[in-house]
Amino acid sequence: MTTYEFIGFLNQTTVFSDEDQIFVNVSVDNITGDPGGERYYVKALNENTGEWVKVYVSDNDTNPPWDDNIPGDGMYWGFFNVSSGNSSQNSSGPGTFSVLQVSNGDIVNISEDPESELDGDAEIAYISITIESDGGEEENNPPNMPCNEEPSNGSTDRPININISWNCSDPDGDPLTFDIYFANSTPPCQVWQNWSNMSYTPGNLEYNTTYHWYIVAWDDQGASTTGPFWWFLTEDEQGGDPPSPPPGENGTGTIRGFVNDSEGEVVFGATVLINRTDQGQPIEFVCTNETGYYIFDDNVTVGTYDVEVWKEGYEPHTFNNINVFENETSWVNFTIFASGGPGGEGQIDLSLIHI
Repeated sequence: MTTYEFIGFLNQTTVFSDEDQIFVNVSVDNITGDPGGERYYVKALNENTGEWVKVYVSDNDTNPPWDDNIPGDGMYWGFFNVSSGNSSQNSSGPGTFSVLQVSNGDIVNISEDPESELDGDAEIAYISITIESDGGEEENNPPNMPCNEEPSNGSTDRPININISWNCSDPDGDPLTFDIYFANSTPPCQVWQNWSNMSYTPGNLEYNTTYHWYIVAWDDQGASTTGPFWWFLTEDEQGGDPPSPPPGENGTGTIRGFVNDSEGEVVFGATVLINRTDQGQPIEFVCTNETGYYIFDDNVTVGTYDVEVWKEGYEPHTFNNINVFENETSWVNFTIFASGGPGGEGQIDLSLIHI
């Protein structure tokens, strides 16, 4: 018994792919020709699942691709299909063929069936073939493109306490995490890594300001897809006098500084965050420019703050209890080290600079 694939001609092989048509040739002793009743058949058994189908064979068929078959010579030909996407089923009659459901790596045993009249002797002819549907492990597909952004791209008059959200899925069903890039400048810098939700609250934003953002989706196989760049414009500040701050906390000041690495090189795109510690005010953040410079420009309410710098590939560092006074500037300069190195360090110049 031998098996073949048809690639313009019959090529003998025992390795087949998903959806292949498998041609079978079996030589039988003491039997020739085709019967008048049910056609002769051999049995194709998937050894991994136990399912099997009849593969009908003929000694007299001279149609392609075995048009050189000699009727009555005891050489029987037949064929069947293997498929991962279809259930196993026997041929329903002449002109149709049997289908055996398989998966990558399955072994299929093709043999004479003792219950078939084709088996004319005490020996059982057989052959085993292997299914290699994709040549190995299934290929991982990257996540689908993040979409359905909220706020919608190009929208205006959005509230300053808005949440951003998006939708994303994975074609393989892999779990996803997200890197979030968000800023009021372009390109936006990364503000969070390995975020597990599809929504994020950036904190209170500035009035009448354009914010840019995008999402990078990652699956657990290390494949990623970068989403489109989106933007929205926040609402104008409402009229009327703002509420007066508590006594002793009037006005605003400035926090500014530079971020360098341990070699003295500027660090572009680092995220600098400030968090008011004495009132639980929401976090605000800016990103360093190409000179490593950042500034919260006369928009920091008088109070006490923690100032933190963060950049992918570097150890984060925080200065605690930085006081901000009205119309004064606090310089907070950072030196940060690559991940795995010593902790960050820096210097603080709290000299009073009137703006």
